[in-house]
Amino acid sequence: MLKMAWRNLWRNKTRTFIAISAVAITYALSIANMGVAESMYQKMQKGAALSAGGSVLIHGKGYWDVQLNDVILKNPTPIISKLKERKDVSAVASRVIINGLISSSTSSSAVRLTGINVEDEKAFQDFSPHALNKKFLSCEDKPIVMGKKIVADLGLQMGDKVVITATGPDGEVTRALFYLCDALATGSNELDKMIAFAPIQDLQDAFNFDDAITQIGILSDSRQSLSASLKTNLKRDTDPLEILIWEDAMPDLVGMIKMDAAFGNLFNLILFIVVLFAIMNTFLMIVMERVREFGLLSAIGLTPFQISTTIFLETLVITLLSIVIGFTIGFSMHLYIASVGIDIAALYGDSIELGGISMTDTVIRSVVARKRWLSATIAVFFLTMASAIYPAWKAGRLAPAESMRFFG
Repeated sequence: MLKMAWRNLWRNKTRTFIAISAVAITYALSIANMGVAESMYQKMQKGAALSAGGSVLIHGKGYWDVQLNDVILKNPTPIISKLKERKDVSAVASRVIINGLISSSTSSSAVRLTGINVEDEKAFQDFSPHALNKKFLSCEDKPIVMGKKIVADLGLQMGDKVVITATGPDGEVTRALFYLCDALATGSNELDKMIAFAPIQDLQDAFNFDDAITQIGILSDSRQSLSASLKTNLKRDTDPLEILIWEDAMPDLVGMIKMDAAFGNLFNLILFIVVLFAIMNTFLMIVMERVREFGLLSAIGLTPFQISTTIFLETLVITLLSIVIGFTIGFSMHLYIASVGIDIAALYGDSIELGGISMTDTVIRSVVARKRWLSATIAVFFLTMASAIYPAWKAGRLAPAESMRFFG
């Protein structure tokens, strides 16, 4: 029967090619779209992790909810030493984060000042390429670098004095003097309005942190297992720790990615259903064109089940050919986009902000999305096969006597 189904398909090559093309092209476009979408999701996740401060974050208990200057990590050196010994940790950075007011001789503005070790921070986000004067924090006397929007709002020139006013860990309001070393143009308006960096030791000295810090950022490819391990091994009776993975720190972005993926899957499903009806219509045409043939087959002894099976086998052949051809086309598109990329800077500018995350890399590529591709393949197979249910049922119900007199 499979041989007969194969021959039946090629009796009308045009109709068969149209049916195969409809399924194959839809499948190919879905694969290519999923690869590009997966690439975008990975960029967003990487950007979110870096924006949060790392794949895994360690703070004083309750810091992330309130982000106050007095929630600190005391005696962080033993923790940092243990982290650097772990094989599942690729980078560690300690930070002091101060939320306060920055003032010049003419104006003032809110600021989020982060004290960093420049070399440690490069593994996370290297802001030095965004420095307009290429100095970043290389000036000698209490340097500070800020987003260019803050610099413009405060009317500052390189080398000008600025005063940071903020509360320290002891609750005392403290003022600290810094000198503008450079300005940052990150491409994100929100970042350029808020960010500022200074050497971590200068902030610890100025705001009475001693050796305390605000945050330890960790980069790891196994953030879930690392987080669980650290929660067990880094327990402290005094000054309890808060250990978060970036998803816990940025749930809004996680929700946005999941919602976008759900809408993408829904769009593909609707597209497949439209194709399903087109294929169903094609097979109904096949049935109506071959009414006399089915009547003859029934008259010579084929059962309704065998006639219906013939339609299903024809659909199976079309489905398998469509999947093979569609995957070949879709995977070729994936390889091309992965190699060349699609630069969307012309549409959105040099930076894209999604969920509050600045996407400075505007070249979108394609990555292998195995689970989504497998789901799409299974959906195409079963939906296309489902399109033959009604035509097969219709063919099996044809009465031999009436079919032989049909001239449609």
